[in-house]
Amino acid sequence: MITLSRPSESFTGSVNLPLSKSIYNRRLVLSCLASDTLLDLTEPSLLPKDCALLTAALSDLKSGESELHVGDAGTAMRFITALACTQEKEVVISGSARMHQRPIGILVDALISLGADIEYLEEEGYPPLKIKASKLTGGKVSLAGNVSSQFISAILMIGGFLENGVSIEITGERVSSSYINLTLEVMKQFGINTTQSPNRISVSKREEVTPTKAIEKDWSAAAFWYGMIANSTSGELVLEGLELDSKQGDRVCPALFLELGVSSYQTEEGVRIKKSAKPTPYFNADCTEFPDLAQALAFTCAGLGIGCRLTGLSTLPLKETDRLAAIKTELKKVGIEVQINTDSLQFAAVEKKEPTTFFEGYDDHRMVMSASILCLSHDKLSISGHDAVAKSYPTFFDELASLGFSIKT
Repeated sequence: MITLSRPSESFTGSVNLPLSKSIYNRRLVLSCLASDTLLDLTEPSLLPKDCALLTAALSDLKSGESELHVGDAGTAMRFITALACTQEKEVVISGSARMHQRPIGILVDALISLGADIEYLEEEGYPPLKIKASKLTGGKVSLAGNVSSQFISAILMIGGFLENGVSIEITGERVSSSYINLTLEVMKQFGINTTQSPNRISVSKREEVTPTKAIEKDWSAAAFWYGMIANSTSGELVLEGLELDSKQGDRVCPALFLELGVSSYQTEEGVRIKKSAKPTPYFNADCTEFPDLAQALAFTCAGLGIGCRLTGLSTLPLKETDRLAAIKTELKKVGIEVQINTDSLQFAAVEKKEPTTFFEGYDDHRMVMSASILCLSHDKLSISGHDAVAKSYPTFFDELASLGFSIKT
């Protein structure tokens, strides 16, 4: 458990963000497919746990290991499942207990339709999986657009290395399509050309190109600092190395948090954010394209004491924890009654109430960092399972300490 206290409601400084794990993981998979060399990271202290787990699993795959373990890294599970189907060898892919509760049947069915041979080792539709030796040459496949975009991204990335490429028909409504667009952007850096129509993405076989663009800092991690500035009286921070001109889906933070009183400015050092106005009395956002921001937005609004309605959250129950249920449970501790259904949450404005003993972290990095936002609107709070931040932002609490926040474990 960790206990946080703010230095004051007004604070300034600069913080270092982790590398974008969305970009890093895509670069990692594509570098593995393109050569025998994985990415060489120059800032290992900023490597999120998710990226380290995928790196280790890919290293094991390349070295001939027959059993791969991805822990609680959902991205790693999906990406390496598709990649392993291209290797013409038999491997078993497993993860944590929670990972074995997260569905993967849609991706498995799509890979089987392309010629893969995959067996469920426990419950059908869920990991662990046995990938048997087979040769994929590519072809056409259909995937629902209203489930994890990572299923689509996983097949897109291997498509550039299949003899006949791949053509994906996306049925129904798309969610998190910004992440699919990010995948296409990173693929382009590797010489993989794609064409799109409203319901189809076609991938051609790769032309050899070595990417040179540096991996960006993470906009998803930036959201928690935006939330803290929103809950300060006159705070100001520089988010080092961050770029307003980014393809990351969570690049929408400046527009979203402007409604919550935070302005953003590009500088040579990064993005400077400052408290500049009063927040809107009621915040409303469709998070279909950026569901990973939902927790930060909800806790920011809770700290500000304003009403909030977020939609487009159908994927949240399938994350590290059921994030909709977790938000409802934890915000009740500060007197907020959150109404949830299958894809939305909402709550009314309430007067500030001191929290109970502690917030539960649920072994979910975004729950821990979102709850931390409330230390700006409450004198002191405790959070269990704070080590979960290693999944995406290993130095999060170190950065808080550097700004003068009191941190006790």
